[in-house]
Amino acid sequence: DGEGTPLPPEAVEFAVRFAQGRMRPEFPEKLEAWLGIRDEMLQAFKSPDGALGMGLGDKLGRWSQSGDWSFLLEWLETWFRDVALMGAEAAPERLINVDRQGELRALSEKLSPEAAARCHRAVLATRDAVQFNANKPLALEALWLNLQQQGLAA
Repeated sequence: DGEGTPLPPEAVEFAVRFAQGRMRPEFPEKLEAWLGIRDEMLQAFKSPDGALGMGLGDKLGRWSQSGDWSFLLEWLETWFRDVALMGAEAAPERLINVDRQGELRALSEKLSPEAAARCHRAVLATRDAVQFNANKPLALEALWLNLQQQGLAA
């Protein structure tokens, strides 16, 4: 829209890759907040205590009420897809989260391809549950605990 601070090139590249060819009219107004959510989740992945004690539970609740839960689940789908691709030594241009290659590589060295696939399936199951009126904050917290059981915790 020509107003505000221009987004860094890596944020624009993420937005384009994340959209995967779909029209995403909400991007201009939501992208900065969504990048913040992505950053907070990546920090939570590194947390030695599983991050729920570091306020992640409150954030999951807030995101579920604001509607950002949809982005969170969609992003997690792309994240675990990228982890599996990185583990398979795919070309970087195939990644959606190409600006986070270091973190993807670190997680792909920690999670087996099978564990990354289980994480991806857990995200999909959570999306299905939420779409059928599951309690969003509880569903997101249960997802986080499930991801930790797959070896995601630091």
